[in-house]
Amino acid sequence: MNKKDSNFRIFLKLLKELSSISPLEFCFMYFCFAVDGLIFTLLVGIKERVFDSALGFYVEHTGLAETVFYIVVMFMFYVLNSVFNALGNYCAEIYDIKAIRYMHGKINEKSRGIPAVQYEDAVFLDKVEKSYSGANAGMAYLNSVMDLVFMYSPFIVFMAIYLWSKKPSLVLIILLIFVPTIYSQRVKKREYRKLEDELAPIRRRYKSLNQSILSLSGWREAKVCGAFGFLRSEIKATVLLIQKMKNRVERIGVLYDLSACTVSRFPDRVVSD
Repeated sequence: MNKKDSNFRIFLKLLKELSSISPLEFCFMYFCFAVDGLIFTLLVGIKERVFDSALGFYVEHTGLAETVFYIVVMFMFYVLNSVFNALGNYCAEIYDIKAIRYMHGKINEKSRGIPAVQYEDAVFLDKVEKSYSGANAGMAYLNSVMDLVFMYSPFIVFMAIYLWSKKPSLVLIILLIFVPTIYSQRVKKREYRKLEDELAPIRRRYKSLNQSILSLSGWREAKVCGAFGFLRSEIKATVLLIQKMKNRVERIGVLYDLSACTVSRFPDRVVSD
């Protein structure tokens, strides 16, 4: 199985599992996002009508009613866009909590059937740690793909048709805008995957150290051994290490985003000139 097939299977499994939590809420959430994307797309054409009618009124001093009409329609579309965007994001926040709880429950259920001796294996424990981290990011991954399908893809198709109707060569602008961004996201995805592999054992160490102080049995043992100072310094060092590793990857992501944004802005300057 190649990598693309594997990613597609993961997406389908996530879609099936997470949509089963509450199918009605799931469908309503993405209905809001789909309508939001459609309105955002239609706004491009409405803005053109507003500017054309306003220009006609300025030059020929006619068509004031038409200009006002399109301005009112544009305002109504902006209101609807804000309403559906807010509804979609509100539902997404609630559903994200339900999805994380559901995924953690699945992991806990599966963990019950694993022999206890497995929990002495560091490699296995790293996998468990990454599974919980992946469960937390599962809904975010699904949202990213679904947003691409329901919100951004219709906009890209509409803009391609619109630019082609004006001048076929302008379609290349879409490539100049989106290709750098897609490449940037792929690089960031690779870096974050590597970071997750590196962080799994360090996060386990942090949780173990934290438990040594917060749990009653650990607190008693630390008090008897006089180990509070040592544990505190180790926790501090671990937190700083985790943050340092995250900052390194964040800096890489920001640099690639900045580069992609710079390249994507170039077509805007060309068109405006």
